[in-house]
Amino acid sequence: MDRREANIAELATALRERLVEDRRALAAAGSEPGGNLDEAVRTLVEREAALLGAADRAELAARASATASASGRWRICSPIPRSRR
Repeated sequence: MDRREANIAELATALRERLVEDRRALAAAGSEPGGNLDEAVRTLVEREAALLGAADRAELAARASATASASGRWRICSPIPRSRR
């Protein structure tokens, strides 16, 4: 893995953690975090990594989405459907 790849991977992990924390905070406050995983990740990447080029942002978003969904941590911070409450 070259330096660029390592930086993208590290940043994707940090952004995924931030996303999980943000969604947990919303859920704890009684709000339902809206949107789907990909949309939430893209919004976070656009806000936090705006200085990167479009290709790097796209790769960053793809990695953050993949690690969030693969780790199962996304389910932890997703709201419980009203039908299951």
